[in-house]
Amino acid sequence: MPDQGPILLLPFSATEYTRKPGGGAAREPLVPVDPEFRNQLSAQLDVAIQAAVESVERNDLPVPVNVVVRETALAKSSRPYKFLSRLALPVAASEAPGELIVRATKESLEGLKSAVRAATTQNDLFDVSTLETIEYWDPARALGASSQVEAAQVLRTMVDAHQLIKVTFFPWVNLDSSYRADQSVRGFLQESGLEVVAERHLSSEQTLYIRAIGDGDASPLLGIQGIRRMGATPEYATPELISSQMFRTIGRVDGSLDLSASVSGAVVGVLDSGVGGPDLDPWVVGRIEYDSGPDLDQSHGTFVAGLIVAARSLNDLDTRFPAVGAKVFDGQVLPSGTINEALLLERIEEVLQAATPGGPKVWNCSFGSRRQLDPLVYSTFAQEMDAMADRFGLLMVQAAGNYEVNPFRKWPPNSAFTYADRLASPAESVRAVTVGAIAHKDGGFVSDGAPASYSRRGPGFSFIQKPEVTHIGGDLDPVRELSGYGVQSILPGSDLAESVGTSFAAPLVSSVAAELWDRVTEGSSVARTRPELIKGLIAHSAALGAPTMPALERNYRGWGTPWDAEATLLNDSASFTTVHEVILSPGNNWLRTPFPVPACLLVNGNKLRADITLTISYAPPLDARFGTECVRYDVEGGFGKINTGPKGQLLFDSVVPHDRLQSEHLWESQRVEQGKWSPLKTYRKTYPGGTAGDAWGLRLSLTERVADEQGLEQRVYAILTFRALDPSLPVYSDGIAAVADMRYENRVMLATPRLRV
Repeated sequence: MPDQGPILLLPFSATEYTRKPGGGAAREPLVPVDPEFRNQLSAQLDVAIQAAVESVERNDLPVPVNVVVRETALAKSSRPYKFLSRLALPVAASEAPGELIVRATKESLEGLKSAVRAATTQNDLFDVSTLETIEYWDPARALGASSQVEAAQVLRTMVDAHQLIKVTFFPWVNLDSSYRADQSVRGFLQESGLEVVAERHLSSEQTLYIRAIGDGDASPLLGIQGIRRMGATPEYATPELISSQMFRTIGRVDGSLDLSASVSGAVVGVLDSGVGGPDLDPWVVGRIEYDSGPDLDQSHGTFVAGLIVAARSLNDLDTRFPAVGAKVFDGQVLPSGTINEALLLERIEEVLQAATPGGPKVWNCSFGSRRQLDPLVYSTFAQEMDAMADRFGLLMVQAAGNYEVNPFRKWPPNSAFTYADRLASPAESVRAVTVGAIAHKDGGFVSDGAPASYSRRGPGFSFIQKPEVTHIGGDLDPVRELSGYGVQSILPGSDLAESVGTSFAAPLVSSVAAELWDRVTEGSSVARTRPELIKGLIAHSAALGAPTMPALERNYRGWGTPWDAEATLLNDSASFTTVHEVILSPGNNWLRTPFPVPACLLVNGNKLRADITLTISYAPPLDARFGTECVRYDVEGGFGKINTGPKGQLLFDSVVPHDRLQSEHLWESQRVEQGKWSPLKTYRKTYPGGTAGDAWGLRLSLTERVADEQGLEQRVYAILTFRALDPSLPVYSDGIAAVADMRYENRVMLATPRLRV
């Protein structure tokens, strides 16, 4: 795209806030609250009450109880939070949507049973009607077992295999307080022959990694009330072989290959197996290493680093690879084999701590779990990576993972198969940019531009869009071998080699993100460059360069392949992009009207004829206690028409997204499937015949999971692009003129173009 001028950042004004409408009439019960219904719930409560009685006899810990609400009660306004809290059963955690886990005692459960039997007011009848089932959270359930006997057998198998047992507790469990009157939880574990090898403490969850001493028995764990999850500790590594070989040597790195031509000052941190050999040394700005000897194999990390430094030079100057490379910070955290979750997290935290401040703001993570984890769960590893990203102010770029088993997936996928190709943890990370892979040559296992046959798919939990973007990872040939259809990079011994994988698509996005971070910071348009702004710009450029696609395809492609950093921050003459930095707070909407619409796009006086793309990116509060509902704020937005209501109030009619008002009539589960609670949203709509409106505006609205829970302000970036359907129209210059006419404060986001794209 020829460069015409930089995109603009428009800061918000407090005068643009409007109050959210509130209130509502008393609600009718969702189901009849008749004697049969009351008896059914009472019987379930009796089981939980008995468990609480037995818990008191064994130890002093309250019991977890799972209160499951109906699908029709999933919306915030319908959930019985206040009702349960009034009965000393505040919601302390959740697992799947609609599962409200409460910390219960015999007395509080008996109070709930009385309320179920005696409810007569309209509000109480409604709250009781939202309850579908009430289940005691048996410790065996934490292990996925149907009984204590089965759970004990599973634990025995782990002990015999010398596996670390990962135990995560509900948030109210204090490991240093009483298990019994004279003993803490830690003391009970020690007495039972269970050694705590490592532990992780999020602000809301505690996880222990436990080993049975000698040939000891781990079944005493089943006597501790408040265990949320148990299982074998996941192991992480560089991806396994997709073909019979991981790398195919195709030549040597020699003087004819100039790796320095396009390396900028940006730096990418590489959390991998290490960067080796002399070829990349000039661009390695720092190193932290853990392994040596047979535990060290730097092939994967070096290949990744080569793509960050000089992807285009290493791939025959193919212009689809990033034009600008970055330097690398070598964080060698992966051994030649596997590494358990606890140790890998400890290493990553040490590397990030040592490299901050002043170190890389973008970190490439081309690793994943060797064992398929539940794709609909927010894993401990992803939680910890998100927490570290927040703590250090970083953007993690995560490979989606490689699908490596039969049936191998062609494109489009064969509908006769159900592919086991969901994301590999920690690709479900909320804060990270997750990257899938596409092929770039015809004649391979899939055609040029198709999602690679091994690239894992989303969505993440709660339908969060994953992967957000894709880039070139190459593919195998029709018989599943490396023979020229992969990507090329460097190995430690100065070999030029070929390979394939989402591991090698991720560094292409990492180099773009690092350069983009530097260019935005250099432009000084924002007081502080934030990960969510860079993430939003990457997704927005990908959406602009891709056709609209069905949901199934987007689960593999994300919003497409992002442009290079400079192209992302520039408009051609037929497009105009504005970035809006807004601070929202609970109870307020934000509305910018009039909006600077380029005049040449308005035909017949008031019809907007254009292709319009809107991206909303923000970093919401996260609370791991609530599992798949960990995202505690949702921000919705739209660009549309402004009308005046009968009482003089402003009415908003969204045109992008076009179906926004219709979604108001959907159930909560349907709205979640459409993107509610996703912290990155991109919408696109084309109006070839134009859409009429006398005034235009951009609106943002914030929704809390639970009223008054967080009390935090939320920074949001809304990125809006108008593109002409006729490329000869002066959209950019008309957009600049509209901003000037409306006297909006504005700042260019690219200080000085460095190259022609």
